[in-house]
Amino acid sequence: MLGRRGPEQYEFFAGSLRELFPDEHVLARVDRVLDLSWLRDEVAGLYSAEAGRPSIDPEAAVRLMLAGFLLGLVHDRRLMREAAVNVAIRWFARFGLADALPDHSSLTRIRQRWGAARFRRIFECTVTACVAAGIAKGEVVHLDATLIRADVSWEPIRSPVPMRRFRYDARHDRLTCPRGKTLKAGRRVKHGRFFTARAKDCRRCDLARLCLSGGRVNKAVVVGDDYPALLRARRRRDRWSDQDMAVYARHRWRVEGVHGEAKTRHGLARAVRRGLTNIRIQVYLTAAAINLKRLAAAVAVILCAFVAILIGPVAGAPRSRPAQAPSASV
Repeated sequence: MLGRRGPEQYEFFAGSLRELFPDEHVLARVDRVLDLSWLRDEVAGLYSAEAGRPSIDPEAAVRLMLAGFLLGLVHDRRLMREAAVNVAIRWFARFGLADALPDHSSLTRIRQRWGAARFRRIFECTVTACVAAGIAKGEVVHLDATLIRADVSWEPIRSPVPMRRFRYDARHDRLTCPRGKTLKAGRRVKHGRFFTARAKDCRRCDLARLCLSGGRVNKAVVVGDDYPALLRARRRRDRWSDQDMAVYARHRWRVEGVHGEAKTRHGLARAVRRGLTNIRIQVYLTAAAINLKRLAAAVAVILCAFVAILIGPVAGAPRSRPAQAPSASV
């Protein structure tokens, strides 16, 4: 007999959304180690206690964002389109099957209201959890950088003459160009100070064609407030001992691996929003997502070892080395 399914057989659902996806799903594993119970008190001061409409639950909003970064859905519109049909995201963010999801613009307003400091706190909590689990110790701390593509026009900032060709004297706050001409210190900007060259010096320079962007008659350079620290780090690296080089070579693969993972799996290859604050938030959430994955994997290893101790070795089974917990990135 040819069977037929009526609409009432697939439209009605009774049970937990958790039953609809496997235990190995990344959101199921991360949920076991994610604790955001402190978040509501953290952001309560940013909202009025009496006026206005009720906001999205803070934990639900962060869970939506983390789900996006864990699954590589870093654009809000794409995340909410996927959440509408993805039961794992709905369950992870504590939305029921029939619950209306927030508009994508709500996540933008939350980032604007909270600022980067609250998202850094979320990231720091994941680091603390990794330290408590023993997968991060902080004995060797690596500082590294990676390039992130931004949605900007390249032409106004184009120069084949890199900043490192200019010599900066931090003691006297003086900048010298590759041809030995001194640039005049000008007005301060948000993160540094402008230095400008004289037009007649640039006009006579043989590097003007390479150094000046279109339409400019003199060179203008912004020296960031942190630039002296970068110069000190470069000079210190030049004085590294053989032991320092060995430590760097031994641990470099971990840093490079984290950068690669962040770019290929968690959307850090490109800045998805403009502005330094938005980029910081993107980096904090990316790092938090990676740490939560490491933490979930470490907890799984510990649970497996505990179960193995309770059950005991199986007769005739080959003895194997204990699994190693993954290391976290801080």
